[in-house]
Amino acid sequence: QSTPPAEPADLLESLTYLSDTQHLAGHDLAAEPLAQRVLRVDRQIYGGRHPSVAEDLGNLGQIQEGLGRYQQAERNERESIAITEAWYGKDHTETALETVALAKTLVYEGKYAEAGNLLKPALATLERGVGKTHPFVAVDLNWAGVVALKQGKIEEAEADFRRMAEIYRSVFGEKDAHTAVALLRYGELSLARKQYPQAEQFFRDSVQLFSETLSPKNLKTGIARIELGGALIHEHRYFDAETQLLTGYQIVISQGHYSTLEAMDARSELVAVYDALNQPEKAAKFRAELAADVTAGK
Repeated sequence: QSTPPAEPADLLESLTYLSDTQHLAGHDLAAEPLAQRVLRVDRQIYGGRHPSVAEDLGNLGQIQEGLGRYQQAERNERESIAITEAWYGKDHTETALETVALAKTLVYEGKYAEAGNLLKPALATLERGVGKTHPFVAVDLNWAGVVALKQGKIEEAEADFRRMAEIYRSVFGEKDAHTAVALLRYGELSLARKQYPQAEQFFRDSVQLFSETLSPKNLKTGIARIELGGALIHEHRYFDAETQLLTGYQIVISQGHYSTLEAMDARSELVAVYDALNQPEKAAKFRAELAADVTAGK
């Protein structure tokens, strides 16, 4: 497809699928140049204000968000929304999907109020467009629940997570990575309620399900292990926490996600572990990496 007389549209479709697959597998360093190539060619073909370009910008933004490049992601996602809204209108499924992607990035940037203000109307649009039990609706509920949890609205977060879990289980079944996401959120909910043994079990179940449905070394498995390590710290089980945190951290950074919020959380929690274990040299190593994060403005 890369040589004449192949159709450029066929090549772009294949490149898009390849980029999407790499991203879903957690291989964002491999996905990014593919997404940039698609965007560059679509702009040459269609100009700057076409739905294909908007989709490309959204895809690139999600990859950049996965790599911890949140400001770049936000910029591309906002441009994607502007193009999509101008083409389809504000109250359209495509616009809502791009809006949810932006809200996710805003959550990582700590902009919870703005994220929540975007997610509520997007949820209503999605429910009208695809129905109340579609996985697109569950994605919105997932991030709405995270926002509520960050804002201390625990009951609201629980309602969002419960509805998300019901949709994922009904569509994908119990043994699926989407259901593992729900387990992860229930673990975070239990942490907020200081129910540490319950949180630990949810995180362990999430790690196991991600390992079975994706792989033991998948990015999401690594993130779940970091979450598990955090719960174990609250239980003062520092050696067990160290094992989970180091395993999860190595999975995350091995796939290019060194600057993500999850990687920074792991470094912070490893500092806490090594301080508790009176291992100052190891604590100093991760403390220095955290300081470098702050200096870089991450």
